[in-house]
Amino acid sequence: MPRPGHDGGDMADCLRSHERTGQLMAAVACRYPCCYVSGNHELRTGEADRLKEWFRSFGVVVLQGQAMLLSVRGQRLCVGGLDDRRIGEKEWDRQLESCRGGEKCRLLFPAAFPPARFDPSVSVIGI
Repeated sequence: MPRPGHDGGDMADCLRSHERTGQLMAAVACRYPCCYVSGNHELRTGEADRLKEWFRSFGVVVLQGQAMLLSVRGQRLCVGGLDDRRIGEKEWDRQLESCRGGEKCRLLFPAAFPPARFDPSVSVIGI
């Protein structure tokens, strides 16, 4: 159960064990396409790179300025993801540009973002 003042929606956090996240990934990632975008909580752990590898070990696609094309009930959906902006403005801009290339992404998951920098035709979901 989430602690008061903690939203409980983060996949990794420096304040709690990752055991339940591992259980979820083991159960879900083998059955459904899964993608993951790291954010400020992962950076706070000081283990962001290790956590990304851990998610990959479950077959989860870690989106770092990449897009993933999914097929859901015959519909194609391009999902893009960006690391938290604290990785540095230059790298964050590179990741954003990378997500814009190729297949037009309609759903973008930046960990933290300035909304004015996105095309209005793209659904931006802040995490």
